[in-house]
Amino acid sequence: MRSLLRLTLCLLALSAVAAADSIFLFAYFGNGDTASGTLSATPNGDGSFSVLAGSGQFDGFSITLIGNPKGILEANSPSGFFTYDDQLFPGQDPLLNLQGLLFSIQKEGALELNIWGTGAGSYTAQLNNGREGNGTFSASAVPEPTTLPLVLGGSLGLALVYQIRRRYAASSAK
Repeated sequence: MRSLLRLTLCLLALSAVAAADSIFLFAYFGNGDTASGTLSATPNGDGSFSVLAGSGQFDGFSITLIGNPKGILEANSPSGFFTYDDQLFPGQDPLLNLQGLLFSIQKEGALELNIWGTGAGSYTAQLNNGREGNGTFSASAVPEPTTLPLVLGGSLGLALVYQIRRRYAASSAK
């Protein structure tokens, strides 16, 4: 019974640690360009998220998020072509602000791709070679992997309560 309680506590502790970051799937479509991939973000406490890592494809080319060294403040891209902040605003429209997300890319002489919000439902994707297009952007949260440990922990806790009550009832009947 003690080992069951320890296992339950360990699962709950693991679920609390894993819940720190959130994973989002993103997609951009516009002017014949497509981008999709995953973003790993941490909550800022106000409903927004700081995107810490990300990867995917843009028109078949690999893209990797360039992390913002200034946290939630806007920063200059390595080439100096863009300003960006890597902030995501789920539940708002637009999901990205004017600084947007910055990715590294090797396409048509470009090294950077910036996707940002320009207004409700409107987004721009631009390469640092000047090529740009307008389109749509979506980001949806992936269910946290902590759900399974929480369900297992709750089930084990209920089983423990049931076992204790059964033993108590059996000892009281004697």
